[in-house]
Amino acid sequence: ELNNNNFYNVVGKDKFVFVKFYTKWCRFCRIMSPEFEKLIENNKRSDIIIARLEGSINQKIAEDYGISGFPALVLYEPESTDFYSIYNGDRTFIAMNNFLE
Repeated sequence: ELNNNNFYNVVGKDKFVFVKFYTKWCRFCRIMSPEFEKLIENNKRSDIIIARLEGSINQKIAEDYGISGFPALVLYEPESTDFYSIYNGDRTFIAMNNFLE
């Protein structure tokens, strides 16, 4: 779980980071949560970190990246804090896993 304090300890380092920006009150975030948890549990790639950030609690990070709609799925590449890709595909384990492959 990422937050305002540890975000840059993970993002911008030596691995890809796939982040789900979510809020606890977001209905769509709750619907996709089991699929995202499955993605975390089944991550076999040592070069990718899969993480979450609660955007309403960690507003600074969400605002810094212009995240205002939730859930938002973003891939950061190694050594960069800029978006590499914004994921707009299906919110299923299979689709997200295929995207990361």
